[in-house]
Parts: sequence; structure tokens; C-alpha cells
Amino acid sequence: MPTNSGNISKYYCMKESFTPTNITRSLNNSTAQVDPAIIVWPYMAGVLCSVAAVLNFSALFVIFKFPVLFKGAGFLIAHLLACNAMECLTGIPMLINRVAKAPYIQMDCGICRYQHGFYITFNNLANWSEALLGLNRLAAIILPLQFHTVNRNLIQLPALLACWVLTLAYTVPPTADILGIYLLSETGTCAIMSQTAVTRVLYSLNAYCPTVLIAAAAFVITTKFARDVKLRRMVHVVSGEREARRPPPLVSPVVVMSERQRRITKMLVMSFCLSLTCQTPVYILVSTGYNASNPIITVYLNLLTMVHYAATPVRIFAKHILNKITINK
Repeated sequence: MPTNSGNISKYYCMKESFTPTNITRSLNNSTAQVDPAIIVWPYMAGVLCSVAAVLNFSALFVIFKFPVLFKGAGFLIAHLLACNAMECLTGIPMLINRVAKAPYIQMDCGICRYQHGFYITFNNLANWSEALLGLNRLAAIILPLQFHTVNRNLIQLPALLACWVLTLAYTVPPTADILGIYLLSETGTCAIMSQTAVTRVLYSLNAYCPTVLIAAAAFVITTKFARDVKLRRMVHVVSGEREARRPPPLVSPVVVMSERQRRITKMLVMSFCLSLTCQTPVYILVSTGYNASNPIITVYLNLLTMVHYAATPVRIFAKHILNKITINK
């Protein structure tokens, strides 16, 4: 888990060299009483991680089976699902293994530099993917005439590349103790201690920018939808009697596309709200430094992330994928 707090050294150990035998600063909890919450957590996390992995890989399989799903926002959705799936294969299993072993064995404090980068990288990339999806939906609603120009891989690929650069610039240098240091807590969780202003800026960009973009997209889209619904009801009340005398018109392709866009956007707004619900508590505790002095709470907050990973493909599969498959049959 990332952190921008520099005053956490008393809660986290730090290894200054790569020498495996140098464990003088490693944790030693063999004589401490194990908290029951720590004993239960790996089993809970293992179940959630397994479910999330199966769901994300299943959704990716469907997307690859139907190439039409790659069109438009489908490319960004596929990237989001891939990041979630890789997180469930790398970062989360490593976290579960550390938490399960921490109370019983000595752990080399340098273990975080080899493992935690995977967790932060794929978690940040998943957040950036949702932020780009939010911008995609904003363009579709606010700039409908220019949407086809924006909704192309020529625009999306450079945006994703920029997200990868920002993420790796934050997670890779600390593996060599450059700009920051990976630290290990007594419960097996990891963090990055920022050593320079550059690291703090990178942390802020990766932690807060996606969250702000997701929140702004959800707010603007929800507000516009509420306004449109109100206007439609007013028009229906005023012209309802006159329209009732007319023969039922044929549904035009424009109306159908508008309805499809409404369903897809509704799905993404629900996904954005879920993301904010699961991610915001983590960032609040990290930013205030509360996570450092309460490591068990930090461990359990990771369950929210796993719930988010498991729920995201369900919503996408139910609302977006099935909708496109039905229309293109």
C-alpha cells in the first residue's frame, strides 16, 4: 500500500541492502500472541481473490471471443479487467502470503521491494483505467458530435501509455532505494516511504487524480441524467394528450443508440460509485498516517479492494457485454 507519510519508520522495518543474510532488522514475532483477526484474514482474502480472478478472466474470455466488444470503451474495459486479473495473480497472493507468515517467522524487510510493486502497479493502473472510462463517458454525453473522434484507439492508447509511465515512475525506483524506500509492517503489509518531493508528487498524481476524475465523471453524468429525466417527464405531461392521438412512430436508430448509451453509462456510474466506496477509506487512512499506527485495519481495508475487483466484472458482464452480444447476434 502506498503512503506519502515520512514519519512511519517506528512502525515499519527497512532493509538497506540486497544481502539475504542481513536480517538484523527483520521482524521477529515468534513470541508474540497472534491476533485472531490476522489468523482469519488470509482465508477471507484467499476466497475473495479467487472469486475475483475467476470473474475477471471469464469477462476477458468473453471480450476476446467477441471482437466487437473491443470497439470504443471496450478497449479500456478490457485493460481494466486485465489489471484486475493480474492483481489477483500477483500482488494479492503475495500480500496474503506475507500476512499469513508474519506472525510466525522472521521476514526479511527487503521482501517488499520485490513484491509490493506488483500490488501498487496494477492497483493504480486499474484506477487510471476507470478514470479514463469516466472521461470517455463524459465525452459521449457532453460532446456527442465529436465523440467518434475521441473514442478511438489513437486517443486511448497514448492516454494508457501515460498512465503506465506515471505508475511505473512511482513504483520502480524505490526497488533500488531511489526516490523512496519499500517498508514492511509487523502484519506483513508494505508501504513506500517518500524521500523526495518528486515521490510525493507522483504519489499524489497516482492516488488522487484517478479518484477525482472518477468522482467528477460520476457527478456530472448523474446530474445530466437527472436533468434529462426531468425534462422528458415535463414534455410527456405537456404533449401527452396530443401524442396519444398520433399513430405509434417507429423507433429510430438514433433513439436505440441513445438507449444503449444510457444503459452503458448507468453501468459505469455504478462501477465508479463502487470504486469510490472501496478506495476512498484506504486513501484517507494512508494520507493521515493512521494506517501506519493501526496495521490490522490496513490489512482489512485490502478486502475492500478485493470486493471491488470481484464486483467490477459482474457489472460489466451483466450490463455492457451481454447488451452488445444481444444486439450483434
